[in-house]
Order: sequence, then C-alpha cells, then structure tokens
Amino acid sequence: SALNIAENRIQNEGLVKLSPALNKTCGLVILNLSGNDLEGSLVIDSLSELIQSNRNLLELNLSNNKI
Repeated sequence: SALNIAENRIQNEGLVKLSPALNKTCGLVILNLSGNDLEGSLVIDSLSELIQSNRNLLELNLSNNKI
C-alpha cells in the first residue's frame, strides 16, 4: 500500500506524531513525505526507525525538505 502526505507541511512535530503508526509492521510499500518542511537530526532518527521496522518499504520520497 502507499501513503502520500506530500505538500502538507506537517513539519517535524507532525512526523513525530505520525511515527508510532508508521513504525508498526504493516504493508506500507511507498511513503511520500515530500514538501513537508522536515529538517534536522530528529527527522533522520524517526525515519531510521521506520526503515528498520518496516521491511516492506520500497520507496521513500523526502524531496523538497531541509534534511
């Protein structure tokens, strides 16, 4: 399955709130987080956990962020 939350400007706070749901084992294959004003090491840590816990993820779009 795919989740597209591009261009919603969720910023770091939104990603932190969304991370627990994304870090659960699920069938998520595509995640689009482009254009959400994400930046800094907090984002990298959250996404690192996501990648480690979700082995089904094949595509992660982080374009147009300040990472």
